[in-house]
Amino acid sequence: MKEKLLYDPIRQKWVTATPEERVRQALVKKMVDACGYPQELLSVEKDLKELPHLKNCALPLPDRRADLICFCKEIHPLYSYYPLLLVECKRDRIDERGRRQLMGYNHFVQAFFIALAAPEAFELGYFNKAQGKYCFHHVLPSYSQLLEKTRWADSPSSGRNPALKPG
Repeated sequence: MKEKLLYDPIRQKWVTATPEERVRQALVKKMVDACGYPQELLSVEKDLKELPHLKNCALPLPDRRADLICFCKEIHPLYSYYPLLLVECKRDRIDERGRRQLMGYNHFVQAFFIALAAPEAFELGYFNKAQGKYCFHHVLPSYSQLLEKTRWADSPSSGRNPALKPG
């Protein structure tokens, strides 16, 4: 049986249309076309070890790939490009296991915001330092709105992960 293919504009190639890939490509399209996310700042299926700000990480990095990362220029004092948003795409639904997986990835990535995407659901989260936990909302803000929200998100430069050293 021949599987259908989807064109991934970020990786600039045809990929197998798995349920998770359908979620990812629908989200990328919405982010770029409707929410103003710059396509050139999006990265799909990026190995954690390939992320520029993790090249000199003091901790051993897991052999994992980030589903989708939106980078931003000049939001971190030590890096010219830094993860603004880390997204985990799910084939069917969002659950606590997916949230834990995403938070585990972000322990290393240190994006300002995290998100879970499924066919019928989306959750955006940020670390609330005062509460000591992630808070989630069911909205995908525009790129400019998300940049504005970095004011109240716990900045990765605030010392949450001392293993990150400037590259």
